[in-house]
Amino acid sequence: MDKLKSKIETITHDEIDTSSEMKIFKDLYLYGNLNKDSKPLSGKKMLSMAKQLGLDDCKILNIDEYVSACLKNSEPKNCIIFVPSDKGPIGHWTSSYTQNNTIYFFNSLGNVKTQAAINRIKRVRNITANSKVYQNNSTSNCGWLALLHLVAHAKPSVVQKEA
Repeated sequence: MDKLKSKIETITHDEIDTSSEMKIFKDLYLYGNLNKDSKPLSGKKMLSMAKQLGLDDCKILNIDEYVSACLKNSEPKNCIIFVPSDKGPIGHWTSSYTQNNTIYFFNSLGNVKTQAAINRIKRVRNITANSKVYQNNSTSNCGWLALLHLVAHAKPSVVQKEA
């Protein structure tokens, strides 16, 4: 955690391939807010950013694949999870990490659309999931917040960072 924090704090706005996404993520991590709706992140971009931030073991799974892996005790240590929408090829990004045999699941919309999955996992595994809402339902910030959860490890209150 300290290594990741140090890495993020030393990123300058001219480093790391001058990626505008990495600049925005640094501001989110350091200053605690997006201040506006952001362009949605693709899974490919999120995985690339996770690797740049030192999360080399990060994987992307859809919610059904993730639940299946958890039930077999084989979930990725750091995971970005896609929850598909009923409205086509769009959806919502969530994330989780496993530490000391406990799963820490984060959904920026609280438990919306993931409660059934959490309940299935809870029957056989220790899982902690947030219920607090960090995102307005009409914004596209879920990818950013899911990635922040992996970097901050169960401290999404970094979104409300102290001065």
